[in-house]
Amino acid sequence: MELHESQFDETHISLNPDQDAVLQRTVKEIQQNLGSLLWFKSQDASLTRGLASSVLNITESHIKALGELLEVATQAAADSEERHADLRRANMEVHRLEALIGSTQDPANVQLALASMVEQLDGWWKLDGFGHVREVQFGQYNCKADFSCRLFGHYPLTNSATPISDKEQKALWEQSLVDRGFVLFDRRDGDGQCLRDCQTNRDLLVALFAERLPSAQIHRFVSHEAKNGSVLEGLEVYIRKIEQIKTLPVAETEAE
Repeated sequence: MELHESQFDETHISLNPDQDAVLQRTVKEIQQNLGSLLWFKSQDASLTRGLASSVLNITESHIKALGELLEVATQAAADSEERHADLRRANMEVHRLEALIGSTQDPANVQLALASMVEQLDGWWKLDGFGHVREVQFGQYNCKADFSCRLFGHYPLTNSATPISDKEQKALWEQSLVDRGFVLFDRRDGDGQCLRDCQTNRDLLVALFAERLPSAQIHRFVSHEAKNGSVLEGLEVYIRKIEQIKTLPVAETEAE
């Protein structure tokens, strides 16, 4: 019903007991809200624009609810519907532009760009993390990556031309992790260092991702039980803004 039509509508309004109770309650709330303006005004410097805006917005919502209850068109309801319509139109335009941009991209170039981001993600995890990224999946709205927490790093100990140097460098790298606060342990006697599944390590990993990939959310940690304790195997992460991947640091050899 249009606003100007409702002003001359002589239809009798009939309410059931529940609706009548809601009507009385809502009217009292409107009276109390508007009365609070006078009370705050009577107090020295207590009525601010922010407070007045809040009171009027709440009152407007009550008036809108009254209009719906009484089936009477109100300006508050009309304005609300107009705002929602504007928002829907804006969202439709955003989706249209996204579809247009997506349709103009060369699939081969998109594939190359995604491959480059996977390499950068893997290079960063070798530098700041614990070895390699097991799997990366790009979806419509985010990127899912499974990060290994096994201590491989840059130092392969099989089929290496410099096995002694690699072993020494790996020991230094593991010590650097300890220096950063990570808790390492030997899961089975003589089986090599692993990342312990403990709150300290989880907190450090959360902080690392918050610093390097602010849009990332750790979905879950993966661990298993070993002879000497629980081993943190990896973590599953969702990255909402994939453009942040291009800002990750990598080792110089990775960047070349």
